[in-house]
Amino acid sequence: MVSAATVFGGIVYAAVQVRQYREQRLDAAALEVVRSMQNPELLRAFRQLRTLPDGSPLAALRARERDLESAAITAGATFEALGLLVFRRHVPLAVVQQTLGGSLTQLWRKLAVAIADMRAEQRHETLFEWFQWLAERLESAGEAARVPAHRAHRDWSGR
Repeated sequence: MVSAATVFGGIVYAAVQVRQYREQRLDAAALEVVRSMQNPELLRAFRQLRTLPDGSPLAALRARERDLESAAITAGATFEALGLLVFRRHVPLAVVQQTLGGSLTQLWRKLAVAIADMRAEQRHETLFEWFQWLAERLESAGEAARVPAHRAHRDWSGR
């Protein structure tokens, strides 16, 4: 009886430890996403790209501002890496959705045509493929219909 209780206790303890590890991993992933998004170069790119109309072609980026194409490449490369991390399950999609989902999908809508133009121009079909994949996953997860945190959690007390 004592042996059975010890084994059962060990199993319960292990289950609690696994759950705590998963929670710590999610917290660490969220912090890493936030940290990577605080990159000054990416913030500059966001600032430059936010005024673009959705579906802007590459020619419009080049005609509008000298560094706009570089800003698109900076954002694309950053979200390319993040998309791959989500795909490999190093960063949960929910964490990306909660931290920057709306911004990422909005940026994809602005750059999708320009990126398609870059792919055609460079004959490089896989250019920013994980950025596209991630934006599409966020959109299919209902990012557009998600209630903003300031409304969904307005009664949160922190207790």
